[in-house]
Amino acid sequence: MAFALGVTAQGGVTWFGRIFGGSAGIYIDLGGRSLGFYYGGSHSWGLGGALGAGPQGAYFSNLDAFEGAGVGGELMLGPGVSITTPATNPGSGLVVTGDIPPGAGGGLFVGETTPYTFITPIWHW
Repeated sequence: MAFALGVTAQGGVTWFGRIFGGSAGIYIDLGGRSLGFYYGGSHSWGLGGALGAGPQGAYFSNLDAFEGAGVGGELMLGPGVSITTPATNPGSGLVVTGDIPPGAGGGLFVGETTPYTFITPIWHW
């Protein structure tokens, strides 16, 4: 089991266009027994719009699924939720990311998202 907590910002209005986002925070990987920082961004294509910033939480099945490039779907009906898998090896892991209310803003959006996450481990046990 592993999870991450941080902040995110996302913005854009789209009609089969783009929404860009960024995130940063701390991750804890209980299976791999590590703790560290993460930061990254996302690029989404779809219908709707979003503008907001606030707390974010993520569950990931393994650190390899969380780190690097992913591909999946994103749905926003106020707070956003995305479900992704590693782009290099789809199906090898799962990452579920969601805004934790109350965040500033939100949106109404459905589409494909491509996140990229960098990690910096700071402690292994």
